[in-house]
Amino acid sequence: VDGPSRVVAGDQVDFDVLVDNPVSGGPYAVADVDSVTYLLFDASGELLARGPAEAQEDGLWRVSLPGETTGGLKEGASRLDVVVVSKLVALPALSGLEFLTVP
Repeated sequence: VDGPSRVVAGDQVDFDVLVDNPVSGGPYAVADVDSVTYLLFDASGELLARGPAEAQEDGLWRVSLPGETTGGLKEGASRLDVVVVSKLVALPALSGLEFLTVP
């Protein structure tokens, strides 16, 4: 997961999710991905939002958080977790990124 290290509450923000195929080492084909879901946690650890990421191209998905969503984040260390479920592998993959939310 790649994105800003600092987010202003109320601003729209995008995070990129890079999905690599562990066998080939290249990008994971969109057709081989069942789902990419994000979980957004605020500074208190409360789940604030969840939803699907959008495919951009093979190996690249995007989580776009509107200002209405980031406006609900409390000041402090927030976390975006991403769960990738493949059509080819039984176990999902989990990755995350912590970032600072400021007013």
